[in-house]
Order: sequence, then structure tokens, then C-alpha cells
Amino acid sequence: MPVWIILIVTALYLAGLFWLAWKRDKKAAKPGFRQSPIIYALAIGVYCTSWTYFGAVGTAASSGWDYLPIYIGPILVFALMPGLIRRIANIARREGVTSLSDFLSARYGKSQSVATLATIAAVTGSLPYIALQLKSVGMSFVALSQSVPLDHASRPADETVLLMALILAVFAILFGARQSDKTRQNAGLMQVLALEALLKLGGLIAVCLLSLSLLGQESVSVSAEARAVFEPGTPSGRFITMTLLSMGAIICLPRQFHVTMIERRGSGELRTAQWLFPLYLIATSLVVVPIAMVGMSALPANSPADLYVLNLPMSQGDGILALIVFLGGFSAAMGMVIVSSVALSTMVTNDLIVPALLKSGRFASLAGDSGARLLTIRRGVILILMLLAYGYYRAAGGSEALAQIGLLSFAAAIQFAPALIGGIYWKEGRRAGAVAGLVLGMGAWAYTLFLPALIGHAVMASALPVWLNPHALFGASFGDSLTHGVVWSLALNLIGYVTGSLRARERLRDRVQAAAFTNRGDTQPGLGRTAAIPASQVTPDGLRTLAERFLDANAVQAAFEQFEKETGARVDLSAPADWRLVQLTERMLARALGASSARVVMASAVGGLDVALPDVLSILDTRTRAERFDRH
Repeated sequence: MPVWIILIVTALYLAGLFWLAWKRDKKAAKPGFRQSPIIYALAIGVYCTSWTYFGAVGTAASSGWDYLPIYIGPILVFALMPGLIRRIANIARREGVTSLSDFLSARYGKSQSVATLATIAAVTGSLPYIALQLKSVGMSFVALSQSVPLDHASRPADETVLLMALILAVFAILFGARQSDKTRQNAGLMQVLALEALLKLGGLIAVCLLSLSLLGQESVSVSAEARAVFEPGTPSGRFITMTLLSMGAIICLPRQFHVTMIERRGSGELRTAQWLFPLYLIATSLVVVPIAMVGMSALPANSPADLYVLNLPMSQGDGILALIVFLGGFSAAMGMVIVSSVALSTMVTNDLIVPALLKSGRFASLAGDSGARLLTIRRGVILILMLLAYGYYRAAGGSEALAQIGLLSFAAAIQFAPALIGGIYWKEGRRAGAVAGLVLGMGAWAYTLFLPALIGHAVMASALPVWLNPHALFGASFGDSLTHGVVWSLALNLIGYVTGSLRARERLRDRVQAAAFTNRGDTQPGLGRTAAIPASQVTPDGLRTLAERFLDANAVQAAFEQFEKETGARVDLSAPADWRLVQLTERMLARALGASSARVVMASAVGGLDVALPDVLSILDTRTRAERFDRH
């Protein structure tokens, strides 16, 4: 198919998506807007990336039923553990959380060290996966433009992959980086993700129907090799490991946390997702086997199994279906890259850049419309992340280093699980434990999984003592390199988390944060229940000015007016501000800066307070507010 046709159709498709997102955002700005639970449930389908779209068939063709765990894990979580998702989402909404690192930071004393470490771990684990999306889209683009199936040795031109990276970076900025308040409903992006989910599923179903029609022809019969691959058997250790990884990934991947937790607006959405998202995954998994079997039987032996979905329509001369399949794969990559870029850029900006500016004393350089400047920084971070992903693609070289990177990213994401899940169920969890767990877990992940995939296991094994073999530490191999790496990294993570938490000295902040996150009550206490205690060095006008530096002035005005209606406290005076208004202002600042940075800004604004401990505890109630009383 001519390249100009592919480019024009892709451009029109992207323009249509952007128009729909723009219209949706305008509608969402009107009072009374409610997001459809169906859109929320389908948007979670961003879990199915382009390598899942193309690569599930490849995994099925090479390893049979080993493709199923990637779908089984999320189905188990949504069907059997909706309470876990609901608790995390409710806490995230109540505390004004903007990202996964922000959640962990808020839970463990709004610790900057936890936020920084979580951000570095998230970027390290996500960049290779973004690179994988670029490679898969580049491969499908080359295959479609050449109108002939690629062979195993084919590699998309570096310029093609760079072009895809820049295009995806632009649309990540257009779709996901248009406002500084990261807790505002991004209705346009959610609708785009939902439409892309339907296109992905529709493309796979169409190729499945084509495969079934080919099976009805005398010229095509299922080969003995294809039958042998799908012989029934008992689940292997790798099968169980992949199921565990996918269970953790659906919650711990930065993009999944953003869509599932940050973009959720009501309990009804989760009730719909509890049954609709598993059905979506079941439908996606069912079409894989017919495509894989027909691809193995009807396509040339040198045709890469990862592109069976695209090569089957091309082999039959069906250019229209091949173009639809390409758009489905491009949508899968675009959705993953956009949401990952938005989530990671928020984490990098709030947890690395803003704290660095605060410590260097250059935060005043953001004077004026600070929200717009932070948004510009966030957009720059998105572009840098995409270029870094492209750099990893170039450095990784051949397809062998990238083939398993999806599972490697899952193994990195699950390192957040002990601190995340322990943080909402175990009151004894401490900052020191979270830091120790992440350091040990990510260190073991890098040594046993990431470095062997990047530079080669044989190279490392030949240069190290036998007992330090990255695939058989201390002589324990577990029969599979993935299982070996996951067991070691998770075990060390859990040991570090539990030991570090139990040995750490408990602070007031730790006790209050633990109570706020492990409390069974999911609803936010009303402002009217808190006694009005004045702050000595801050006024309502000062709080309004501070909030308007980072947030939209109209939104701040509306929030203050709503506060005045609910509490009866005046917000237009120069007298000392009500403590409840201070709480409200910090929650709003956290939407733009993150919890830990908002704490520092507010502590500076209301420093020098003199409040008795009993009054402090009555103010805090079950909320996350202890940091305000630290002296800076």
C-alpha cells in the first residue's frame, strides 16, 4: 500500500480523535456532566498495548497457552478483588492524589524520598516498554507499506521509529497535557481510549473471522505443528509467574493506576468495569487461537508470528482490512504511550523537578502564572521521555532484547505492590520500609532480569562467579529466568518492606498517615465537622493568591465559594484563615504540585503556628494533615 495513503488515513484518524476529545472536554466543562461507566470500563482497555495486540498471537504461536496469563491476571483482580481497587481509588480521590508515586508519598508521611524513588523506578520500568510500542508500530508500518509480509530479520528504519516517537509525543501533549490540575476529569482522553479499545477489538475480531473463513477452504488446513502447540497440559511455573505479574500490573503500572484510580469519578464506574472489562479481555483472548493456527498453517515459514494479525489480510489482498488492523495496532500503541507519558511526566515534574526547584531556592522563578509554567515543564518532560524511549530502542539493537520487555516491565511494576497494598491494609508500614523494599526489589530486578536482557546473560555469566549467575543466584534457578527474577526481587522487596517498617521509629506523621489510609471508612469527612481554628500567619486572601498561582482562578474562586456555603466561614477577609480553608488549599495545591511538594509550600506559607496537640489531633481526624505542623 502506498505510504502516502497510510499517512493520510492515519492523519485523518488522529484529527478525528482529537476533535472528539475536544468536543468531549467542552461538554465536560459544563455543570452536571457525568462520565459514562461504559467509557471508563473500556478506557481501562489501554492495558492491551500494541505488543499485546500483535504479540499475543506471536506468543500463542510459539508457546501455546502461555499467552493466557496476561489476560487471566486482570480478570481475577476485577472479578474477585474489586474491593482492593475501590479502596485505592477512594483514597486517591479523597487525598487529591495525582499519580502512583504521589499515592505512595502521601501514605508514607508525604515523604519526598519515597516519591523520588518511586518515580525513578516507574520511569526505569516504563521506558523500555514505550520503546517496544515504537518498534511494533514501526514494524507494522513497514509491513503495510511494502505490501508483503516481513521476515524475522526485518527491522523498521530508525527514521521511521523516530517519526512515530515524535508523532506520539505531540499527541500525548495534545491529549493529556492541557491543564495543570492533574485531578480534573480528562473526559476527552477517556473517550479516545474507549474508542481505541473498540477499534482494537474490532480489528482482531475481523481477522479472526477471516481466519475462520480460510479454514473452510480446501487449500488451507491446520498443520500438525499448529495442533501440537495447543495441546492441553498442566500450568508451568512460568504460567503462574506471568499470571501473578499481570495481576500486579493492572494496578501498579503507572498508566493503569492513572486510568483506573485517578480518572475514576464514582462507584458506579467500578461496578460496570467489574464485569465489562473482564468480558473485553475474554473476547480479546478468544480470537487469538484461530489467528495463530491459521497463521502457522497458511503463511510462509519466515513470517514473524507477531505480525500474523497484519500479514493474514495482506496475504489475501485485503488492503482495507490490513489498514484497519494497522490503525488498531497504532491505537494500542498511542493509548499506552499517551497515558504512560502523562502519568510519568506528572511524576517527574511533581516529584523530581519541583522539589529540586524548592531546594535550590529557584521556585520563585515560576512567579506569575505558575500553573502554565508547570504545564510547559510537563510537556517538555513528555518529549524527553519519548526521545529516551527511542534512545533505548537504538541501544537495545535487535529484536531479541525487546521481545520480552513487556514482561520485564510487568516485573518492575509489581515492585510497587508491597508498599501499595501494605500501605492500605497494614498500619505498621513505614517510610523506611517502603524505601528499603523498593531499593532491594528494583536492584534485584535490574540484576536478574533487565541487565541480562539488555547486554546478554552469557556475557554477564562469563564475567561473574558461578554463585552470582543472574539466572541462578546462589545456585537456585527455579527452572525459568523470569520466575527466578520475580521470586528474588519480590522476596527481597517484601523482606525490606517488613523489616524496615518494624525497625523504624514511629513519628506522629506516620501514625496519622497510616490511620488515614488504612481506615475502613472510605468517605471523606465533611468540613463542617472540624472545629474552626484560626491560623496565625495566613489569611483567606493569601491562600487564594497562593492557589491561583498554580490553578485556574475561576476554579479556585468556585472552591472558596463552595467552602463558604458549607461552613459559613468568611473567605474574603484579611483576618486569620480558618484551618479548614488551609486544608482545602493544600488539597488543591496537591493537584498541581503533588502531595509532598504541596506540603512544603503550605508549611512555608503558614509557618510559625502554635497549636496544642489535642487541637491538632481533632483537626486531623482521619485525614492526612500531620505534615502541616512540622516546622521548616
